[in-house]
Amino acid sequence: MRAILRQEAGWYESFDILELPAKVSKECLNIETASGEKFANILQAMVMSVGGLVIAFIIGWKFAFVCLGIFPFIAIGIVIMAVCTTSKGKSKNYD
Repeated sequence: MRAILRQEAGWYESFDILELPAKVSKECLNIETASGEKFANILQAMVMSVGGLVIAFIIGWKFAFVCLGIFPFIAIGIVIMAVCTTSKGKSKNYD
């Protein structure tokens, strides 16, 4: 938004009078949708993890401790997978 407001007056004349507000509105909606979905997914995963741990400790506390011991390895695997996925997405070679 700041970048749009800092443009020179001639820059606005290159657009149709309704094109710029429509583009800004569309981009704001896209950003809102994307961030809302990510937040909802993260919140859901956290609640499911905590709920699962609570249920595991209620039903079988020994097995729950085993699961907590395995958790760091699972977390490391998730981080490695995320790094590999993002690095492959950035370095596309079109030969």
